[in-house]
Amino acid sequence: MIKTAFIVAIGGVAASAFGQANAVAYSLTAINMTDSLRGTTNAAVGDVFRIEVSSVHNGMSLGLAKFDIAVEGSTVAAATVVEDATGAFDLVAPVRGRHPHMRQATSDKPNGAVGASVITGHTIDGDSWVMSDAAQGGIDLATFPPTFNPLIALFPIGSGEAFFAFDYTYDGGVDTLDLVVRGASRLYRSNTDGSGATVSVPTVDAGVTITPAPGSLALLGAGGLLAARRRRA
Repeated sequence: MIKTAFIVAIGGVAASAFGQANAVAYSLTAINMTDSLRGTTNAAVGDVFRIEVSSVHNGMSLGLAKFDIAVEGSTVAAATVVEDATGAFDLVAPVRGRHPHMRQATSDKPNGAVGASVITGHTIDGDSWVMSDAAQGGIDLATFPPTFNPLIALFPIGSGEAFFAFDYTYDGGVDTLDLVVRGASRLYRSNTDGSGATVSVPTVDAGVTITPAPGSLALLGAGGLLAARRRRA
């Protein structure tokens, strides 16, 4: 069966957001860790992609992110969410999980947790699912305010820096991954900003589409057409 794609987010929205005093725009990217030359447009079955969530913002540091990741065209088993992002002040590939500054007390956790705080996949149907917390209330990631810990002022979650990452295994056809904002963001504006600013309507850029080589798509289309003819016969 040909897998259909859907796009939840609208690209280009982020550009207009930065006329505001405090603005946050989420972004989702995919890096082909198996073969960078294939990228996302010539993927082969079994390619492992590092999926990163980051934000462009006009503050010193991101303070809160609340979102889901909607996936169409694959089974929930295609994602591996673990947390090995500890002991470093960044989230550089292939390290996965939350940014080390994500606050343990309030952040949802990708592995080793219990209850509603667990980040997991929820099947919608055979070809689509949503990554959320166990209560399906959205992935809730928060950080310490800059004044809480002297180190935080030195190592903020800057604009464009990945703060959540996981592995995704491509299984053929057209797969789409989109960010869906589920709540307000918080933005720390300086080293002394202990409470931060609430951004009630953060924006989101276009998601990620992973496709096989053009020839493979043509074969998929031909197979679907042949199957349809057989059913009509």
